[in-house]
Amino acid sequence: MSGIRTARNDDIEVLRAVSIIMVLYEHFGQIHYGTTLQALRMLYTGWTGVDLFFCISGFVIYRSLAETLHHGSTIADAARQIVAFWIRRFWRLAPTAWLWLLIGVLASLAGGGAGGISVYKDLTAATASLLNFENIHRYVCATRDIPCGDTFMHYWSLSLEVQFYLLLPFVILLVPRRWLAAAMAALIVGQFALQRPPFADSLAWYVRTDALAWGILIALAAGSGLLANVLRPRFLANPAARAGFTLGLLGLLGTAKMFDAEGFFTGIAAMLAAALVWAAACDSGYIWRPAWANALLCWIGQRSYSLYASHLIVFHIVRQTLPALPQGEATWAQAGLHAGLSIGLTVLAAALTYRTIERPLRRRGRGAAERYLAIVTITR
Repeated sequence: MSGIRTARNDDIEVLRAVSIIMVLYEHFGQIHYGTTLQALRMLYTGWTGVDLFFCISGFVIYRSLAETLHHGSTIADAARQIVAFWIRRFWRLAPTAWLWLLIGVLASLAGGGAGGISVYKDLTAATASLLNFENIHRYVCATRDIPCGDTFMHYWSLSLEVQFYLLLPFVILLVPRRWLAAAMAALIVGQFALQRPPFADSLAWYVRTDALAWGILIALAAGSGLLANVLRPRFLANPAARAGFTLGLLGLLGTAKMFDAEGFFTGIAAMLAAALVWAAACDSGYIWRPAWANALLCWIGQRSYSLYASHLIVFHIVRQTLPALPQGEATWAQAGLHAGLSIGLTVLAAALTYRTIERPLRRRGRGAAERYLAIVTITR
């Protein structure tokens, strides 16, 4: 048994698509300057899409592990299942991430600092990303008030997720199931009041786990039957309610900062993300999307990781290649050229990466994990 669900939850895929669209929007505005885009980013921020990603990961990964890690298992059985889980995660994440780290480093070396890109900073960030501590690296840069470089800045969230994947199996084994929900709730409450301004000198920002904990809580509710029997949001069967719920929460997710002067908006963003994942976890079409957009959103959602890994590198290659946009003074023609090439090439790069690297190596990882379990079972 591989512990991997094969049935696709389209609501989860749509939320993945929304998450990566928000992240692309946020990062495009950070490196391609234009008056209109900067004004939009003041009204609606995209970085909270990361918390939506985190919540989805907490839900999906816990459900995957819960199928194979039972508290009644022996330590040896649990150890085998943990290693198999790590094998699958490695093949799922590492090849795509490493490919785009390599492309980014080569582009930085070839550009020789063009577009304001520092080769040394890129090499440092690439090394931290390869070793999965880019979140800590960015925190150190923030505390010392020195730039980290922007080409690989998105890898901080991947580093945090990998750290989560390393620790979660042990949390599941060590914390009795009846106490796990309380532990996750305590993790959420304990972080809510922390001052976590985005991208500042706050370690709590770079190691935040409240959205991940929300995802685990939702998975626990789904696994126990509580979600289906008690917490199921049946009102979302109504199309108008579904549209208002989805669009309203997504609107709040990008504007939470505007309504909070105390810095609690990171915790609020995690709660809003959890509400969306709660609806999606029912796998009943409770996340609204127009029929014409469903196939496109699912397509984007399936390729969200390849889009995530590649987008900033592609953005920076475009920035190195084209004439620089004047900050805050770019014309529509200039901004349109940068936007069209950046987004178009990112989609193309992600589609190719998904088809040639991510999807086939994900299958290889599943096969490798199954072969490993078969070997260690035979040799017992």
